[in-house]
Amino acid sequence: MYQFIHISSYSSQASKKSKSSACVKSTVSEADRKPSYTHHIKEVEAPIILFGCSPTAAGDLAEAWGKQNKIRKDGHVLLAGVISVNVEFESWDDYKLTCIEWLQDKYGDRLQSVVEHTDEDHPHLHFFVIPRDGERFDGLHEGEKARNESRALKQRTADQNIAYKAAMKIFQADFHSAVSAGYGLAKDGPKRRRLSRSAYLAEKEAVNIVSAATLDRTGLVEQGRKERTGIIEQTKREAVQYRLDNNKLADAAIKKRMDEATAKNQQEAAKVKRQAEVLGRQQGQKSFERQPWIKKIRAVIYGIVQLGNKQLERLRQQLITSRFQVDSRLAAAKREIAEMAAEIASQKKDVRHISDLYESACKLNRDLKWEAQHRSSLTFSESANVPDHFKKPR
Repeated sequence: MYQFIHISSYSSQASKKSKSSACVKSTVSEADRKPSYTHHIKEVEAPIILFGCSPTAAGDLAEAWGKQNKIRKDGHVLLAGVISVNVEFESWDDYKLTCIEWLQDKYGDRLQSVVEHTDEDHPHLHFFVIPRDGERFDGLHEGEKARNESRALKQRTADQNIAYKAAMKIFQADFHSAVSAGYGLAKDGPKRRRLSRSAYLAEKEAVNIVSAATLDRTGLVEQGRKERTGIIEQTKREAVQYRLDNNKLADAAIKKRMDEATAKNQQEAAKVKRQAEVLGRQQGQKSFERQPWIKKIRAVIYGIVQLGNKQLERLRQQLITSRFQVDSRLAAAKREIAEMAAEIASQKKDVRHISDLYESACKLNRDLKWEAQHRSSLTFSESANVPDHFKKPR
């Protein structure tokens, strides 16, 4: 099996000097499966848009680019290409995604549309490219650029055609090395290479060996993917458990500190109360002993009342002081709670960091998958005939 990629340039109106009547409208209409342009298809199916807009919308953008940049109606404004493989090719789903990545890397934001057709004998893609404002169109088409450079040097027409073919061979080789070689596809078909039957059979046997090796490699890649998925899931579960454990520890620490502060304040309040009672009894006894016995009797009631009032006032002051101390300790406890909240926030940051590690692991998984798809040695492949409708007209 071998690759097929072909690009062509189209103008808003077919040139009178050209034998072909193809233009932007006819090209995008065929790709969009418009009724008047599908006579060569037995059972028409709608195209599958894999990237960007529809072919018709890409054609409108191309004509708008031509008007904005003052391009003649028969001047090229749209680059359209086709990528196809043999119908027996089994890795088409992965292959087309790799093709889209290559097109994006090559053309950037100039790539406007990529569609897939499934209603013909061979699976294939159509892609459409438009220059940026102010750019020259021949910068998109390597062959036309080489031909124009040769024409600028006033070389012969034959030399211009040689330059065109050489540039397109480089284009084919770049696509093969970047995309097709990783899937075991040859760059050229058997007729173009003119292989003998013995060489064809030898290449076919080599392709069978390479295909078996590719299947073994695919199994190893799938096994590695499953192992990485298991590691990622385990990391995710551990992160969730770590967050739950941290929340439980934080709640337990806050409750413990609150209980300790409350018990300490209660003990200090009881101590102050006992000291006030002892002090009151001592002061009353001394005052009573200093009075004569007559005044003692007179002062009994008055002294008891006054002493009681003073003791009550002192007790009130001490209780106020104790309350202030309790409030101070409660404020300290609140500050400690705030510090614990800050610690919890820091631990939550750690959890988010673990989540970021999980996302990085997911990205690594995607990168490894991409690498597995692209990194491959040059392989042989079996040959097949080029579809007639994809052959480049002479």
